[in-house]
Amino acid sequence: MTPTPAGRPGFFARFGNPLDWPPVSKCLLVAFINLSVVVAYRVQVSRYLENPDEAQFLNVEKLGEIVGHVNGFLAAWTAVLVIGFPLRRKSPESAWFTYLTVLLWSAGSAYFLYLFGNLANSVAITLLISGVIGFLLFDKVVVLVGMGTLTASVLASTWAVMNEKLPYAPLMAAPPYVLLAQTGPIFLGAVAFVLFLFVYVVTRWRDREEKLAAAYQDLRAAQEQLVRAESLAAVGSLVTGAAHELRNPLSSSGALFQSLRDELGEMPGLSAEHRQDALETIDMGLKGQRRAGAIVERLYRLTDDLETGKSSALLDAFSEILQKKYPSVRFVISPDAKSLRVRQSLLETVVPNLIDNALAAGGNVPPSVEMQLENSGPSSVLQILVADEGRGIPKAIQGEIFKPFFTGQKAGEGHGVGLGLYIVHELLARMDGSIRIESEEGKGTKAVVRVPVKD
Repeated sequence: MTPTPAGRPGFFARFGNPLDWPPVSKCLLVAFINLSVVVAYRVQVSRYLENPDEAQFLNVEKLGEIVGHVNGFLAAWTAVLVIGFPLRRKSPESAWFTYLTVLLWSAGSAYFLYLFGNLANSVAITLLISGVIGFLLFDKVVVLVGMGTLTASVLASTWAVMNEKLPYAPLMAAPPYVLLAQTGPIFLGAVAFVLFLFVYVVTRWRDREEKLAAAYQDLRAAQEQLVRAESLAAVGSLVTGAAHELRNPLSSSGALFQSLRDELGEMPGLSAEHRQDALETIDMGLKGQRRAGAIVERLYRLTDDLETGKSSALLDAFSEILQKKYPSVRFVISPDAKSLRVRQSLLETVVPNLIDNALAAGGNVPPSVEMQLENSGPSSVLQILVADEGRGIPKAIQGEIFKPFFTGQKAGEGHGVGLGLYIVHELLARMDGSIRIESEEGKGTKAVVRVPVKD
């Protein structure tokens, strides 16, 4: 068998999944299958009429009478195909055409079931397989109409047979098992075809369900990422705007505090004790004002921090700088990663922020930083693992750590304002990278950064 060339879909894949076809296209599939069966049946009828000796199990006289019925079904299914092909483009969702096709299928199935005996096991098998295939292909209302029509027809003809209003299996001149014995190849071929169709449709249905589930998960993840990105972007704009408005008042208040302190030293009439108390109070105010000013400046530069730019650095050279800055941290860099040039902000902002958090988490063992290259070639990815054995992050707040101003510490504790991981997340997002936090309280934290490597 010649393999399918790369980049070209297989034979069945070119037509897509029949379960995803519009109703009219599904009707054309049903019409084609039924027309093929009726044509084969018509050929077999002609053969038996020409050679009656080969049809000992059939009522040849009755067989001649149903030729007209078979020709009628041939014409009907041909008409469905003739009407359906142009309708497929003009009105692919046509309801009347769908119901007409399903009703024709129901009438034909009921008629041929009656000819071969409604009380045979083939009836139950046909109804079961037809129902399963129908429910997978068509809307449930359409299927219920078709199956209802078929079931009602079978029940009506069965009642007529049991009450001797109609003959049982009028086409049969021998019991059903004789038919099976004498038409072995034909019967087995028909069963094989029906089973193939059944398995194919069910397989395609499962394939579609799996793809839909995967697509839903991807869509949900993308939606959550988009909402989070929009939320973080809005917060970032708000923060920088508020910092801009607070910058001047804080600067003015700092100057006033300093002026008051200078004047207080020259103010007459104050005892040394009162003057010292006042100076200490003003110094506390100045300290708080300077901290507030530093935070505002940090927020004001937030947009600049998030600009990745195009500057890059050699990973090996910059890792030496990091090792000097963090002598207690263990660095492990794979040989194939040392020659990489990566965004400078990755090494100046992302990694130091993660190391600072790891050091702040405590632990008896110093943090470690591992850098390695995965999937050499166009799809290369640099993975950076920053791990510590500190106090870990409580599970209840792990979903909040990338939000701005979230520190996980009580007010007044720590030295940051809760922007480190927010900046890390945003920088990586702008590099088409990602970060994943794995943490267990009391056992430590792992930050896994993945960044695509481009030429």
